[in-house]
Amino acid sequence: MKKLLNVLAISITLFACEKTIDLNLDESSPQLVIEANLAEGETTLLVIVSRSTPYFEPGTEERIDQAIITLYDDHGNITAVPNMDNGQYAVEMVGVPGTTYRLEVILGDATYTAVSTMLQNVELLELEADFEPESPFNDEEGYEVLMKYNDPAGQRNYYRPVYSIDGVPQREGEKMQVITDDFNDGVEAKFPITGDIFQSGEVVLVELRHLDESAYDYFKALVDIVAAEGLGSGIAAPGNPVSNWTGGAGVLGHFTAYSLDTLSITIP
Repeated sequence: MKKLLNVLAISITLFACEKTIDLNLDESSPQLVIEANLAEGETTLLVIVSRSTPYFEPGTEERIDQAIITLYDDHGNITAVPNMDNGQYAVEMVGVPGTTYRLEVILGDATYTAVSTMLQNVELLELEADFEPESPFNDEEGYEVLMKYNDPAGQRNYYRPVYSIDGVPQREGEKMQVITDDFNDGVEAKFPITGDIFQSGEVVLVELRHLDESAYDYFKALVDIVAAEGLGSGIAAPGNPVSNWTGGAGVLGHFTAYSLDTLSITIP
């Protein structure tokens, strides 16, 4: 029997803008959702606490303001994350690559924790615009943007590129992209920014996020879910993304700490 799906509203901080992706997931009853993102450098740690909603009632998720949230790191720093109303908790801080962070959320009698390591950033070397003619694979002619970077050798590396066009964030839904170094460990990598054909005069800002393995697994699952949704009802959607939250059953969401590098290009 087909299960009643939930909508998980995933809030992703992108170029200081909060974006929301609604995904149909495979749980029938509302579940606790904790989404948190911490970027390298001077930034805002944003945590959103809510409960997922039934598939046929989107946009009615319950936001939770009663949580007590604290961030710890492996240098001994402790940072309280105050409530800003409507289920959002935020604090200004500096994200430091090479640091492992532990986020603790106390809600009633339950305590939930998630750990994420902010890896060293990987430098974007160059952005390249290649002309693509109209074809069966492209509805219109335009330019494909490729990014180049040197992959660190001898370790598994995981990336999530995001981008904006003329200052407007674009990376969400079916445009979400994740990359591994399975076939280019320790060499110069060159990957296209998937999802868009860019037009002359547009300014494209690319942000390459370096993720730990847990974050990659989470976003890869989101990519697979979106792909299954796009293929139609005949394709079974994967299960919920694996959360890194511990301390309670059925908690959705992820705490992601990531380093980043950015470059921009004006399409010729």
